[in-house]
Amino acid sequence: AAGATDAQDALRAEGRAYRNRFLFASAFTVPLFLLTMVVKHIPAAHARLTESVTAEAALPLIDVLAWALATPVQFVAAAGFYRGAYYAAKKGRSTMDTLITLGTSIAYGFSVVVVVLNVVRSVRGDGDGGGDGGAPPTEATVFETAALLITVVLFGKWLEALAKGRAAAGVAALGRLTPQTATVLSADGGTVLAEGVPVALLSPGDTVGVKPGAGFPVDGEVVGPPGGGGGRDGGDGGSDGGDGGAIVT
Repeated sequence: AAGATDAQDALRAEGRAYRNRFLFASAFTVPLFLLTMVVKHIPAAHARLTESVTAEAALPLIDVLAWALATPVQFVAAAGFYRGAYYAAKKGRSTMDTLITLGTSIAYGFSVVVVVLNVVRSVRGDGDGGGDGGAPPTEATVFETAALLITVVLFGKWLEALAKGRAAAGVAALGRLTPQTATVLSADGGTVLAEGVPVALLSPGDTVGVKPGAGFPVDGEVVGPPGGGGGRDGGDGGSDGGDGGAIVT
């Protein structure tokens, strides 16, 4: 019972941790997604967002904002994924954490490289930059892709932890239905030797009596009611037709 309680507490703590990380990531991902997918396409806002924040190079405001919003998600909210990938790599294995960190790091790193290259091109006067600091960049960033992927995975992990917690609670509830004491019978099942014996004190080979409709306190072989025929397996917590017995194995 103590072990089941500890497991439920651990699952609840895991669920809270994923919930907090998801909410933290959402606080940055939602505005980032709206900025790049919605606001950017509004004509009045588009003109302002594509303006460069510096006169010397093409560094659009939207890239600066997207970079700033994506960084906490990538390195704070996803820190647990990086740790999991690191320990998996030390053991020469790959896990889901490896895939998440690899995919999002590539998207984030690509976006950073794009921002830097656009600045360098505009300063050098290459490509579409033409040396004009206010010119639009030649490549697009995908900061929102990395942030959104991390946020969605964290949400899934939170739901998974909640589901496992409910399953563990159900298993614990079923465990509490198992009788904690047993009635010990003689080897032939005809005589009651002791009643209310704690299950932990039973030994292999003991014969216990199970009343009709009662649960089996232990796993074992059902030998049937005294003087009756065989019953069914006692490991499923059911009952047989009369005052039966089970051999503890």
